[in-house]
Amino acid sequence: ILFLRQAWTGQTFEWQGKQIRVTPRPVQQPSPPIWMGGASEVSARRAARLGDEFLPADPTLYTIYTDELKRLGKIHDKSARNELIVWLAEDPEKFWTEFGPSALHENNAYGKWYTDWKAWNGYETKADTSALAEAGLYPIMTPEGLVDYIESAGEDPIIMFHPMAGGFDPEPAWQSLQLFESRVLPLLKQKGIPYEGHTGV
Repeated sequence: ILFLRQAWTGQTFEWQGKQIRVTPRPVQQPSPPIWMGGASEVSARRAARLGDEFLPADPTLYTIYTDELKRLGKIHDKSARNELIVWLAEDPEKFWTEFGPSALHENNAYGKWYTDWKAWNGYETKADTSALAEAGLYPIMTPEGLVDYIESAGEDPIIMFHPMAGGFDPEPAWQSLQLFESRVLPLLKQKGIPYEGHTGV
């Protein structure tokens, strides 16, 4: 996080004995907000100390996060919001035939880990890609479908991208992200819907 903060200034700085300068600077100034995730009380306090927002696996951790913000004297006036992790495709069914095995691998790996840890993070192992698709944990939308969702989701929804889930092929993963840039953002601007980008850690 310290590296990102320094890199986004556009100024030269030293990192691990090297002189580094990252350009161009982000559009958002002074920098994109950093959102941190986590599934423990420690992660909630760390996000309060180092990040700009917290996305907990367990919603009850958000109270610990806001309590820590208050203890640190930081102002925070928002409550936890609904979020959607989404993938974009012109043909969602075709995309799923390519992406489904990677999604299944990731889902079942996390499901096993959390079962072994006797914890829960929303992941439950599934027998195959069809069962995973029915669970709705890896939604694939068209650009227009995502805009419709944003319009109906209420105030300030959170849309997140996880393009290379489970080691997915970079090429279709990039195509998914590029659809947001080329199709979704213009529609949001056309409809007057505000958008603010964030960086997750």
